[in-house]
Amino acid sequence: RLKSLGVSTLQPVAYGVIGLNPATRRPYLVTQDLTDTISVEDLGKQWLTQPPSLVLKRALIKRVATIAQTLHSHGMCHRDLYLCHFLLHLNEPELRVSLIDLHRAFSSPRLRRRWLIKDIGSLYYSCLHLNLSQRDLLRFIRYYDPRGLRYAIGRNADFWQAVSTKASSLYRRHGDAA
Repeated sequence: RLKSLGVSTLQPVAYGVIGLNPATRRPYLVTQDLTDTISVEDLGKQWLTQPPSLVLKRALIKRVATIAQTLHSHGMCHRDLYLCHFLLHLNEPELRVSLIDLHRAFSSPRLRRRWLIKDIGSLYYSCLHLNLSQRDLLRFIRYYDPRGLRYAIGRNADFWQAVSTKASSLYRRHGDAA
């Protein structure tokens, strides 16, 4: 489904089930290897000593926000949405980011607000150590919320406050482990 929405992800090549007993059977999936990639989290850690170009930073913020918005607007929730699950493809002429680790993802005709807050809060938590500016955060909000920045920080401010609270809660619980 992600491919049909324009979100780059893993390409399945085989699947199966291990075990005969229905109570202990475990499914598995084999995917094509994603080579020449770096997680956006690892790339962000490099930014602390070697800042990125403004063009790359803005393009990554836009792409990650667009992927999250696409998932959520089509009734999908990742449930483990951290920067480490976004892979930047290196040595490609255009920016390409793949979303991985989909084993906990689910789909629902109408996602509950708490799932959106969990996803975006987890993503925000994984960005806390990157020293993103207020403008970077507002840029993410602008691309995530199709109604625009003014609506997001005005009429939808409670959502973004809940996202910030979720990120802070994760930080208190896990520290800088994202």
